[in-house]
Amino acid sequence: MVTASRAIELAAGPRSPTSKGAPEGRPAAYARSVRRHTVFIERTPLRAVPSTLFSLALVACSGGGNGTARRVADNRPAYRIESFRLDLDGDNRTDSLQLEVLTYPTDPGTITKVRVRLATGASDSVVGNWDSARDDYAAYDNAVPTRDAFVQEYPRAGTLIFLFGEDVGCCLQSLDIVRLMDGHLQRYYHRDEFALLQFLPPLGDDPAFLIGIPGRSEGTRTTDTLKGSTYTPTHVVRLDTSAQLDTARSIKWTRSRLGGFAGLEPRNDIEAVKQNYLWDPIRKTRIP
Repeated sequence: MVTASRAIELAAGPRSPTSKGAPEGRPAAYARSVRRHTVFIERTPLRAVPSTLFSLALVACSGGGNGTARRVADNRPAYRIESFRLDLDGDNRTDSLQLEVLTYPTDPGTITKVRVRLATGASDSVVGNWDSARDDYAAYDNAVPTRDAFVQEYPRAGTLIFLFGEDVGCCLQSLDIVRLMDGHLQRYYHRDEFALLQFLPPLGDDPAFLIGIPGRSEGTRTTDTLKGSTYTPTHVVRLDTSAQLDTARSIKWTRSRLGGFAGLEPRNDIEAVKQNYLWDPIRKTRIP
């Protein structure tokens, strides 16, 4: 079992890289519509981390026309660093996982960078826009004491870092899974929307499975007496040397949850009736 100790540090001033699509002078966090579902890989050499860091939204003074000083606020966002120490690569040495989190008043809590620093001297990071996880993951063991990321080691997949998209309310959060492999962070799995239903832990050397719903359904009324929702299947993702959608298990879980199967992607033309069967409203027939 991987364990970790937690320390929250404050970062020395804004360090977020700018991104194509963001206004000039603005950091990447402002290019949300461009980068919402994009993970950027950034490799950097190991640098010493000060034991105490802190972050400020800087305030500058400039001379006014009448000789009086004026205070001009620097609107660039400030950050804090959440730092966790744990063995990430299984060599029984302590490594470091750092999350760079916005503290800017209009967008607090957004995670913009994830960095790993290994005892071997390797360092790597991913950049994006993520929020804290909803309650879906609260029941499962997390190697780090935070809801900003979910970290666990699996027999075939290795160390995986789960990151959760912006929580905008109207949709499910996206899911990015990043794998630590040979000192580098690699993209392992992405889904624009994903709600966790269950983890199936590994048995021996068998892989673990991630079970969830790949989209939000909308309520429907098939008749005056029958109520339902648009069709959203169940996805069973095999956490192996690569992430693989297990079709046979996905069909089985979808049939069990909805009473039928109509494909591996959400559909608005098929209704899942609360009496646990699928209904085609155009043909007026049930779908087995």
